[in-house]
Amino acid sequence: MTTSRENELVPEGYELLFSSPDALIGMAVEIRYLGEIVAQLDMERGAEEMEIAFSTGPFESSVFEPRFRVADLITVVQIARDALLKYPDPIVPA
Repeated sequence: MTTSRENELVPEGYELLFSSPDALIGMAVEIRYLGEIVAQLDMERGAEEMEIAFSTGPFESSVFEPRFRVADLITVVQIARDALLKYPDPIVPA
């Protein structure tokens, strides 16, 4: 996995971690908040069927509470989605 804060629009406290194409059938991005995995977007079923899975824990920190500003969460999900769409669709033949 590679970490990215390449986009200055990523809200404070969030990180995007991209998995390599070999790791999954499709490309995936983990969304971390304060070091905890809170969600993962993937294109395993293709770009049109992109999915998000939210982590429900257990979290590494016993005091972490998965509460987010709605605007920040929407922003980071949109950035992650846009980043995934830059990769070839794993379902569409090249």
